[in-house]
Amino acid sequence: MNQISNCDNGILQSIHRSSGILASSSLNGVDNWFQILRRHINMLERPVTSGTNSKRWNAYAGYNPEWMGKLLEIKRVYFNYCMTNKKSITANSSEDKPITTPAMRLSLGDKTYFANDILSFNLFHNLLYTR
Repeated sequence: MNQISNCDNGILQSIHRSSGILASSSLNGVDNWFQILRRHINMLERPVTSGTNSKRWNAYAGYNPEWMGKLLEIKRVYFNYCMTNKKSITANSSEDKPITTPAMRLSLGDKTYFANDILSFNLFHNLLYTR
């Protein structure tokens, strides 16, 4: 009987910890990412409608969802490997932090890449000529 109550206490503590984490979490980062995507990729922008044109076609809407996936993937890689935190560091000039990309902060990359580096990436060429 004592083992069961210990197990129940462990489960209750785990639930309490998990609920605390969930209570302190936020969707601000997700909302910010969606806002960045909508602003940078015209096809993802919400259509502007009024009372008279509520059923009109959105000129920026994409025809093929496959292209949306490709654009999102390019934007994700560009955001993680090319965009730096320079703007936020210069706004808080009192901080002495290095300028990094999200990939560098997660130790996934060792430098800031340019868009051309990503768009012209060729795995076969890199494997063949880096040895």
